[in-house]
Amino acid sequence: MHRRLYGVEEARPIIEGLRNTSALLQARARRVILMAPPLIERTVETPASLRLLAYRWYGDHTRASELLRLNPGLRTPYNIEAGEVLRAYVD
Repeated sequence: MHRRLYGVEEARPIIEGLRNTSALLQARARRVILMAPPLIERTVETPASLRLLAYRWYGDHTRASELLRLNPGLRTPYNIEAGEVLRAYVD
């Protein structure tokens, strides 16, 4: 592989292009991060599995994997005791 060295004046347009692309990417990433709903802590009222909690809280049992990702310390996602506090999205 051959690398060409550029002088300062030759490199400036390339550097500016990369800088602008980087700024645009950071701004778009910031917007994506802010699109996520806020996190809250919810208390489990009765013993349940993550799938059942996802259905109770969101009306969608398939969001159980989302709850597991937000609560990596769960030892038994299929049997969560009443009173346990879990992180969850608001919506």
